Amino acid sequence: MKFSFSNKVKISVLIGALTIQPFCFATSIIDTTISSLNSSLNQQHHQKRNNFMVSNRVKMDDERDQLRHPNELIDFLQIKPGDIIADIGSGDGYTSMYLARATGSTGKVYAHNTPAWLGFLRPLIQNRLKEGPIAGVEWIEYPFSSPIPNHINNLDLVTNVLTYHDTLYMDVDRDKMNRNIFNALRSGGRYVVVDHAALDKDGDTVGHSLHRISERFIIDEIQKAGFILKNSAPFLRYDADNKKGLAWKSPQPRTDRFVLSFIKP
Repeated sequence: MKFSFSNKVKISVLIGALTIQPFCFATSIIDTTISSLNSSLNQQHHQKRNNFMVSNRVKMDDERDQLRHPNELIDFLQIKPGDIIADIGSGDGYTSMYLARATGSTGKVYAHNTPAWLGFLRPLIQNRLKEGPIAGVEWIEYPFSSPIPNHINNLDLVTNVLTYHDTLYMDVDRDKMNRNIFNALRSGGRYVVVDHAALDKDGDTVGHSLHRISERFIIDEIQKAGFILKNSAPFLRYDADNKKGLAWKSPQPRTDRFVLSFIKP
């Protein structure tokens, strides 16, 4: 049998197709496998980040994680291993445990609470510590007006998460509080405040009634102590919040929250 040139071309094309198809099929399998592997790794990484504190957790922490975005906060704080941190108004230690994980075995977190709150906080703290102490956390008790004692100094970071507004209706000298924090920080140290946003016109007037404070008010007040506003973060902003509702109730509502980072020059 003789083959014409056109027949040879057809056979060549057919052989090429038979050769390419298995290759493409194999490539497709490899691509699918790699994609599945990457997806699995990303899912594991996401799950690991969302659950990197597997001990010292309490029942309400899962709900808090959804509202407070602790991973984004830790990323924003840019904590380095060995950093020394004070967490003002730490409550039952929710934020403190994340800070301690970030600063590692060579760092330290001072979890501050005012003695005025310890009547209701102690059982909550004991519940968090039922599996043992949080590594790297030291609990301290001082009034808000002087939250950090003189022997604790040269701090890298001070945080206040969702409690600054509480000082508006308590017997607290906030100017003294902010100067105390300023003096406890090293030069270049940061003071990060997270709180429920109030309307600008409400300023400091709805701390008790709505558990909110205006962002503009808090910036002006903290800068009076010598701090410079360095930056802010949007990951807790919520435009649907009209800032007129009660921010502290059960179940905890989603609110518009500002995240402000001040620096000590």
